[in-house]
Amino acid sequence: MFLGEEGVSEVEVDADNAFNVKCSCQSYGKFKKCKHATFVLNKIEANDGHYGVQIPDTIDDEIAMAALNDEESFRDFVIRYGKIEVL
Repeated sequence: MFLGEEGVSEVEVDADNAFNVKCSCQSYGKFKKCKHATFVLNKIEANDGHYGVQIPDTIDDEIAMAALNDEESFRDFVIRYGKIEVL
């Protein structure tokens, strides 16, 4: 999730291919490349193909593990506890 002048943008990473990303911002829709997708791809490249979601250490492991059940619960978990990037 990114917060910027254009509003909230959401980058989605393919579970099977971490280098396949999509962004909800208008720039991505027009050009298939945007600052949000580039930011995520750079993080993935620097972290051996993984993008780490930053969440507070105080979140119970049980809550984090339950979020892995499906896409919607993971998205809700990230919205609730994840760090929102500002570019």
